[in-house]
Amino acid sequence: MAKRETVFNRAWKRRLLPLIGVFPISPNRGELDEQGLRTVYQVLERGGVILMFPEGRYSRGPALRPLKNGIGFFALQAGVPISPVAVNGTDALWPFRRIDVSIARPVLPDLPAWWELGRRVNGVVDRVRTAIATALQRRRA
Repeated sequence: MAKRETVFNRAWKRRLLPLIGVFPISPNRGELDEQGLRTVYQVLERGGVILMFPEGRYSRGPALRPLKNGIGFFALQAGVPISPVAVNGTDALWPFRRIDVSIARPVLPDLPAWWELGRRVNGVVDRVRTAIATALQRRRA
């Protein structure tokens, strides 16, 4: 899934991206559109994978931006694990420059069911943030 306004902003992207499974979402001040939500859950029900950028937009520099809570909601509601991925070397993209990709252990949405939803979502998001930050630090060292 990708933001319509930023990723689907060119005609060639609007033609190419759906061919490789990317679908647009149009969040309105932090809220996903209904069609975007339906598409996410349809893909997950079929056993598919959703690639999300939990920071919500491109990062400038190596620092990890705050993560959005959507990843926690999707994982908890669909009962699916999150595979955190850290990418290093994208702050200065040049041909033939090395980019490191680290995949951390899956984060399972197995927090206590008696916790209120907001606390459970924050718990999942915090665990994903920790996994990504650890992977980023490991690569820099």
